[in-house]
Formats: sequence, structure tokens, C-alpha cells
Amino acid sequence: MPPVHSRTNFDHDYEVARSLRILQEACDSAVKACKYNSVVTRAIIVGEFEQQTGGKVPYPWQLDVSEALLLGLNCSVIAGTSVMHQTCLVAM
Repeated sequence: MPPVHSRTNFDHDYEVARSLRILQEACDSAVKACKYNSVVTRAIIVGEFEQQTGGKVPYPWQLDVSEALLLGLNCSVIAGTSVMHQTCLVAM
């Protein structure tokens, strides 16, 4: 069976930039629809994360995924073991 992602020229930097554009568009839409504040939301996520993990600080990509999920975006996270990919669930 072929792999799900069979592109041979996967460009991580391109995909990160694309994902961040999608997240920014979702934030902009939420600002217009319900006066959403990304800075406040991220501060709440960081606070909850620190409280649940004994003071650890989330990585920027963990914040991005957590915020994307809160905004209703579909997300796929590929992370090696021991990189706390459960963060999104903890923060929510």
C-alpha cells in the first residue's frame, strides 16, 4: 500500500508557511466575526499549559496547533516521540 503522503518533493518550510497563512486567515475571520483576540487566547493556552505540566512552556508549534483547533481548523501533527504532542489536548 502506498504511503498516505506520496509527494516526493515535500518542502517542510513551505508547508509551515502555508499552515501559518491558514491560521492567520482563521484568526482574521474570527476577529471580524466575534472580536477574537489571538494574543489573549495564546496567553490563556500558555497559562493552562504551564499549570498542567508543572511550569513547562509550550513550543510555538504547539501553540499554533492548539489555536488552530480552537478556531475549528482541521490539523495533522507529525511529531516524534517525547515531544509532547498531547499538548493540544492539555491546553484545551
